[in-house]
Amino acid sequence: MANRERSRSNSPQNCVKLHVKNLPLTFTPENLAQVFRQFGKVVDIKIIRKGSNGQPLRDCVYGFVGLENWEIANRAMQTLNANGWIINLSKETLQKKPVAPSTEHLKDLQPSDKSFYYNFHNTNLMLSNIARLHPTHPIDQAQLVDFLSKHHPSASNISEIPDHLKKYYLVREIWVGNISPITVKRTLYDKFRGFGDIETIEMFSSKGFAFIKFRKVVAATRAYEFGDATLIDGRSLKVAFADPSRRFDIVGDSSAPEGLNFKTIDDESIKNIFLGNPSVPHLISPSVQPSVKVSFVNNPISKSEPNHNLQTTKNEPNLSLGNVVWSGFMTRSKNYRVGIDATLVQGNDDCFPSALYHVNVSHRVQFSEITKFYILALVIIEASNETQQDLFSGYVKYFSEKQRAGYIAMKSSVLYICPPIDDAKKIYPELKDTQLLGVFVDPQRKAEKTKDPQLEEIMNLLKNPEAMKHFNTLKQYLK
Repeated sequence: MANRERSRSNSPQNCVKLHVKNLPLTFTPENLAQVFRQFGKVVDIKIIRKGSNGQPLRDCVYGFVGLENWEIANRAMQTLNANGWIINLSKETLQKKPVAPSTEHLKDLQPSDKSFYYNFHNTNLMLSNIARLHPTHPIDQAQLVDFLSKHHPSASNISEIPDHLKKYYLVREIWVGNISPITVKRTLYDKFRGFGDIETIEMFSSKGFAFIKFRKVVAATRAYEFGDATLIDGRSLKVAFADPSRRFDIVGDSSAPEGLNFKTIDDESIKNIFLGNPSVPHLISPSVQPSVKVSFVNNPISKSEPNHNLQTTKNEPNLSLGNVVWSGFMTRSKNYRVGIDATLVQGNDDCFPSALYHVNVSHRVQFSEITKFYILALVIIEASNETQQDLFSGYVKYFSEKQRAGYIAMKSSVLYICPPIDDAKKIYPELKDTQLLGVFVDPQRKAEKTKDPQLEEIMNLLKNPEAMKHFNTLKQYLK
C-alpha cells in the first residue's frame, strides 16, 4: 500500500521531526506530505489515529513529519504556524542535544543550526502570545512590530548568524537555572565570558537562577549549546533562552555603541564594582590591558508595567499580600495554554513554583477535597495580558461548567484551581466571576474543624440534667 503509515522507528535518524496537531479526521499521510513538500524534502510521515488507551481519536488526529534539515523545518514552522497550524518539534528531536566541545576556544565555535533554531522557536513561541488572540489564529504582524519597537529596540540588529535565519527574531539573553546559593556573580561571569562579550548579569541567588545578556545573539546561542550542564559549586546548570515577552531589549544584537555607554574594564577593583552593581558611572577611566574584556551599560527602564515572571526580577525578597507573585503559563491539555498572573491574597509565597514556567492542570476534583486539608495560601489567577483574555475566559467557563476544581501536584503542596462558583466563594468571598481561585494546601496536614458557637451552646445545654428533663417532658407533650 503506497499510503501505508510508516512507523517512526523506521525513519532516518538525522531528520528533523515535527509534531503536527489538530489535523482533520480524514487527513491522510499523502495530504500531510503535500503540505510540507513545498518547503523541501519530506523524509518521513506518520498519522496517529488512536489515543494512549487504544481507542480511536474522536475530534482530530495528529501526525509526525520528518524533514531533511533544520532550514526546511524552520521555514515550514514559521510559515504554517503563522497561518493557524499548531506545529512543534517532536520530543525525539528535542532530545538530540549537541555534545559540549572539549576545546577552550569557545568564541571561535559556530553554534549548530539546531541551536539557532531553538532560539528562534523559543522566541517565536513567546512573542506569539503577544501577537495573536488565540493559538489557532494567525499572528498579528502589526501588533508584533509595535510591541518589538517599544520593548526590543535592537530587534532588527543581528549579525554572525546563517543568512536564512536573519529574517527571524532571536534573543541574546539566556536564563541559567539550578545555581547553588553559594555561587557568586563573578564565578558565573568567569564561566560564561568564553562564549562572547557579556552585557549584563542579573542574579537571584535566593531563587537559584540568573540572566546573562550577551552583546550578540550568536554568543547567547553558543552559550545555550555549549554551556548547558556546566558544573559550578557542585551544581549542573540548566540553560534556556530568556522570554522576550517578559524581558526588555533582548531581541537582536545590542545596538548600543561600544564608545559612550560601553567601556572595557581591566582594573580588578573596577571589575569587582561592576560585578556587584547593575551600573557604573562613566567617569571611571580604567587602565587598559587586552587580557580581559567586560562591558557595562546603564540599563534603560521600560515604561511598561513590570510582569513578575520567572524571567523577571523581584526586588523585594519577601512579597506581601496583593503582589503578583508568579507569572507563567497554565495548561489543561496539549492544545490549550494561557498566560496567567497569580496575585497573593492569603498566606505566603513559599509554596509557589518558582522553578517552573508553566503548571499543568491534570485532574478535576470535588470541592470537598479542598477543605480536607490545611490551606497554605490563596491566589487570584487572571490573564497575564489582554491578548490572553479570550483564551482565559474559556478556562473560566470550562471549570465552571464542570463544577469541579483543577488539581496540580507541586513539590511539597497541592494547588487547586477553582472556578468562580458558590463553593469557591465560600473559601474566598471576593472572587470575581472573571477570575479563578488558586488554593495551595498541605496534603500532609488535615484541616482543623471549626466549631459552630450555636451548636456548642445547644450541646452544653443538653448536658444539663434539668434541660434533659424538660426536653423529655416536652417530647411526651408533643406525642
